[in-house]
Amino acid sequence: MYRVLFVCSGNTCRSPMAETIARAGARRHGLDWLHVESAGTMAAAGCPASGGALEEAERRGFSVQRHVSRPVTREMIDAADFVVGMSVSHLLAVMDLSLDAPLALATHFLDPADERHGRDVDDPMGGGAAEYGHAWTLLEECVEGMLEQIQREPAVDADPEEAEEEIE
Repeated sequence: MYRVLFVCSGNTCRSPMAETIARAGARRHGLDWLHVESAGTMAAAGCPASGGALEEAERRGFSVQRHVSRPVTREMIDAADFVVGMSVSHLLAVMDLSLDAPLALATHFLDPADERHGRDVDDPMGGGAAEYGHAWTLLEECVEGMLEQIQREPAVDADPEEAEEEIE
């Protein structure tokens, strides 16, 4: 099992959208050994996904209706093989909890020539459909790049016996 943790602020917009996109991408790529989840650096526990995230997911044929926000913890970080932040501030907050966490900014998975490479994923909270649509599209590109990198990484342990042990 290989674990990816997406982190944003409130865990109601960007990180649940990235989690949804990554789960679908993992299925599409046959990465049944990939486990994705999300959390927030300033999240209140138990909140649903934002209305804009719900609408954008549904518009694209997905659902985030079952999503429940949760604050990021050191245990989540330590269990993750990779932590993907939506902004530099999220990565810094994760580093406050664990200096050993393997980190990446979501946009680092874009082509380095792309002007968005290395920039924060803008928070659509409080915005309209256009802001949520823009965030979703950008996250699709970032997640696709991440999935391609994970597939190439020799360090990925996709040992089915290890996954079975974890389930037991």
